[in-house]
Amino acid sequence: MEHRFTYRSKSVNLVASLILGIALPIGGVWGLSTGTLLGRRGATFSPEVSTAIFVVIILAGVGLLVYGLRLTLAGKREVVVTPTYLELPTSPSSRRIVQVPTDTITNVVVQNDTMSGRVLTVVHGNRQSVKLAKFAFDNAQAFEDCHAAIDTVLRAKHG
Repeated sequence: MEHRFTYRSKSVNLVASLILGIALPIGGVWGLSTGTLLGRRGATFSPEVSTAIFVVIILAGVGLLVYGLRLTLAGKREVVVTPTYLELPTSPSSRRIVQVPTDTITNVVVQNDTMSGRVLTVVHGNRQSVKLAKFAFDNAQAFEDCHAAIDTVLRAKHG
């Protein structure tokens, strides 16, 4: 029996990263071109420090823009669970799909990443581990159903 689950990036993440990815470099370039000095509580940073901060702002914005474009290009994918294999996206921002034979899977766990606050299903195989982020599923129930389907297939396969 085959199970399919929609896997995509949330539009809030996509829109926020694209907007910030455009706004931050524009602000950084504006700050550099006008020679604006940054300050806090009446004290002004030196021109070198202000320039360094604007460069960091530009680089952060470019990074967010690249991430937003990756999310946009990744689009909507599917997680496919069958008795013989799993088709899994390698990450929420990647279009790459890997096919993992169920007989090579050693363990499947739900992992709560306390640093980022993300919940992941981690599929451990012989050669690789693939993480499925809860936020990339349509809802929490779809995430739980996907984990249950993978678990059911593995229990049937490995006894």
